[in-house]
Amino acid sequence: MSYINNTLVVVFASQFFGTEVAALAAFYNLAYYGLMVPMKKLFLIITL
Repeated sequence: MSYINNTLVVVFASQFFGTEVAALAAFYNLAYYGLMVPMKKLFLIITL
């Protein structure tokens, strides 16, 4: 669900605030998912 919300933030930012704000939101999403996916896999390995 959060993936859809973050994608909508990028779309609305590009529509209403311009490309710089949309790029900032997109780069924030890359960093967020770049850290969350490995942490989730690590947590699954530890809990097994």
